[in-house]
Amino acid sequence: MKNTDSHLLELGWNELLARNLEALLAEEFPSNPIIVNLANPPLVPENLSAVADEERQSESIERLRLSRVTFVSHDRLRVHDGRTEWPARIVNQKSRIPCVGDWVLCGETGPADPLSLKSIVPQLNAISRKVPGRQTQEQRIAANVDAAFLVMGLDQNYNPARMERLIAAVRRQNVRPLIVLNKADLSPELLEQRTTEMQTLMTGEVFAISALQGRGIQNLRDIVRANQWSVICLGSSGVGKSTLINALLEKQTMLTGANRTADSRGRHTTTERRLFPVPGGGTIMDMPGLREWQIWVEDTVTEATDSAFPDIEALAQSCHFRDCRHEQEPGCAVQSAITEERLHARRLRSYHKLQREEALLLNRMREASGESGHVRSERKRNQKQLQKKYRRIAQDKRRRQGRE
Repeated sequence: MKNTDSHLLELGWNELLARNLEALLAEEFPSNPIIVNLANPPLVPENLSAVADEERQSESIERLRLSRVTFVSHDRLRVHDGRTEWPARIVNQKSRIPCVGDWVLCGETGPADPLSLKSIVPQLNAISRKVPGRQTQEQRIAANVDAAFLVMGLDQNYNPARMERLIAAVRRQNVRPLIVLNKADLSPELLEQRTTEMQTLMTGEVFAISALQGRGIQNLRDIVRANQWSVICLGSSGVGKSTLINALLEKQTMLTGANRTADSRGRHTTTERRLFPVPGGGTIMDMPGLREWQIWVEDTVTEATDSAFPDIEALAQSCHFRDCRHEQEPGCAVQSAITEERLHARRLRSYHKLQREEALLLNRMREASGESGHVRSERKRNQKQLQKKYRRIAQDKRRRQGRE
């Protein structure tokens, strides 16, 4: 790290990624000397410096450029080496297609030719969702992310349940969620009310901005620069993400469009995933507007759900039963908090909804992986019992709504 170009540090390069790079070089290039451009002039990780000094002029040494992916489309991509953005292409069709935010090693071919992607540095994390539809496949949309601007408008775009879903997606990857309420110029009273509501979703600061007027932008820009964060910008179409990014970058980089007046629904002005260096340090990743976001899980059912509901998770520590589902069990601290109006019932409904969605996804993943007949039968019996319980909960909910 001591020899690393400061421009790479501003793009998000750090000590953990440097360790991943050294492990990658040891695994993929155990016998071939490699020079990796970590600075200008080229420098290498310390454990390879002796080899580089001895054979720096040798034609057998392969020189690779360490860069960050800023754009991906099929087999085409663009990468940034801290100073310049370059076109690149995927040479090995069997290799994983990188996503925006990945760090890659690219080889130089000819002066006018695109760089050729050689290897992908192992990711620190990846923001993922389940692909739309019934397929049980993961869609990685961004890698090596430090924080997330979860953007929501104060108009008809406002949807706390959607925000809970996004918080679940980013927190399970140890990404810091930052709620950004855009269009703060609409109504001071509405802003105060919804800021208070958003603060109940998480412990942390909620940022009120008006991207169009530039209100609150400098605060976000200072946070990104000071921490040299790699930030992903998530939200539905029409929420003002492109306007926000233009303001953060202090230039017109992204196209913007007006919303439909009737329902505040946006038209998709961003159709591809891009990463932009923020002047002064850090990066911002822009994503197309989200029509839906289905949670992706890998192992435990409650991993993503619990991380998005710290208030429920904290109350659950006081439940009488360790495996309490917070439904009708005696001694449930969560239900007591709802009765005493210390917790909104809507929060628990959202919690249960995400749990059911994750359980269904895990069941489909197990089916696709091929289980034994006995295990599958036992699981289906348990699943039917759960479905009966969920139907009973839904019926009780409808009855309550009928009385309200």
